[in-house]
Amino acid sequence: MSIRSAVVAAALVFGMITPATAQDVPDPVRIGIEGAYPPFNFVDSAGNLGGFDYDIMSAICEAQDLSCEFVVQAWDGIMPGLLSGKYDLIIGMGITEERKKTVDFTGKYWTTASRFVGAKDAEYEYTPDGLDGVSIGIQRGAFQENYVNEVLVNSIPKVYGTLDEAYLDLQAGRVDLVFASGITHLTFLDSDEGASYAFKGPDYSDPAYFGDGVGMAVRQGEEALRDTISEGILEIRSNGQYAEINETYFPFDIYGD
Repeated sequence: MSIRSAVVAAALVFGMITPATAQDVPDPVRIGIEGAYPPFNFVDSAGNLGGFDYDIMSAICEAQDLSCEFVVQAWDGIMPGLLSGKYDLIIGMGITEERKKTVDFTGKYWTTASRFVGAKDAEYEYTPDGLDGVSIGIQRGAFQENYVNEVLVNSIPKVYGTLDEAYLDLQAGRVDLVFASGITHLTFLDSDEGASYAFKGPDYSDPAYFGDGVGMAVRQGEEALRDTISEGILEIRSNGQYAEINETYFPFDIYGD
């Protein structure tokens, strides 16, 4: 019996919690993860999961004495997979009011503005009119997709299953810009393939479109799991594990304010 199971069992005996509450945190907790969003998550050449998300979630599971399993799922099917019970939690989903209509969120575990990436010598005005006819690569289901469709209405959105596909089309000249989380662009910009490209335009962080940071999504009503993971985020922030993992991937604290 795990430490958490022993605590729950003792609490039941002494009437501290109800049986229904004790069953709210799944065992194991199944975690939906894209596996194609470096440096946050990826599958390496040996078929092993890695990345910031994977390390953070593993640390949370250890801190909260949870048995956890990862389930790789393409991003465009990540929400249906959660709602159908394929897994219990999605790691790495932007917290928006629209998504809150469908799922519940833990506290955030990172935050960043969204940015464009394009050729270093490309010049645009980053307004609806200024991007008229400009092709923009975006990942299907990401909140940048809504912003392009609803605000940059004169541009030409091109939707991809992964950002790697968008970067390949950027290099091939099939799109003019790629729009995603600024942090996510770093892997591409630091690569040999990204040497001719740079951040373009301003930061985009309007909460109406880009949310209030990035957290983990759970099915609505699963409060025990949501709160357990939120507590785990705060625990690894306080015990130094978050900082150690952060430093492995990024040159600054991505948690934000």
